[in-house]
Amino acid sequence: MSGSISNILNIIFLIIFLEAAYIDCRNAERHGRRFLKPALMPLLIVVYCTGMIEAGGSVSVFMILALACGFAGDTLLLKEKYFTFGLAAFLLEHIFLIIEFTRGITFSEIPVIILAAIVLYALAGWLILRGLLPAIDRNMKAPVLLYMTAILMMSYTSLLRFSQTSMNSFLCAFIGSLLFITSDSILAYSVFLKKTDRLIMETYLAAQFLIAMGMILAV
Repeated sequence: MSGSISNILNIIFLIIFLEAAYIDCRNAERHGRRFLKPALMPLLIVVYCTGMIEAGGSVSVFMILALACGFAGDTLLLKEKYFTFGLAAFLLEHIFLIIEFTRGITFSEIPVIILAAIVLYALAGWLILRGLLPAIDRNMKAPVLLYMTAILMMSYTSLLRFSQTSMNSFLCAFIGSLLFITSDSILAYSVFLKKTDRLIMETYLAAQFLIAMGMILAV
């Protein structure tokens, strides 16, 4: 990606990311997060659109919808009572990302070893849920299982892009998807098992940024 506008926007996003990470690491209570967190996804939408236009590509409605759902999720999760609605917003984001990742993929050209990686994702999901499910209320078990399936499929479909796009595009999106799983796993353990919430925001923002950059680099 080239262009002074994109570079400036990336710098702005990086500054806000570092500020949000600083607040998160210092456990600052609420006020900073209420301003910073909801501001990040709209800015990333601008970064994505600008980058795509300058790279000569077409802005994807699915990518915009995914980031918009991220914004909705960020806003809703600021209040614990809206946790279920925030979960639903991020579930929709993962569905839109699955559509985005699979667009243009020729499934017959995917290496067998990549297809077989779904076994590793199933194992990862089992390991994550094994410690979580006993602590989750009965009425939340199904939504959490559905969400875990969606986020693992989102990452798996990013893996399917291997050899069908540039290596830089593939690595950005794939690493971003793994960071998304990491962030949400930490969040889940924080909410249901009252474990540490450190690094949730840092891994989440890095995930969103890398996925957006991966789509730009695919042009």
